[in-house]
Amino acid sequence: MQAHRSLYARPETLDLIREIAFRDRVSAQSLYREGLLLMLRQRGYFLNKGIDDV
Repeated sequence: MQAHRSLYARPETLDLIREIAFRDRVSAQSLYREGLLLMLRQRGYFLNKGIDDV
């Protein structure tokens, strides 16, 4: 099951994420999930899990 949460960030940050998504031909959502996975791994979670588990 997935849950929806709003993300509040500065407009410049959101613009940069959109630019990166366009350049890398991925969705902004996939970049957010990548960031969440990296943050969780830094804290010792999701070490044996992948992006689809976020």
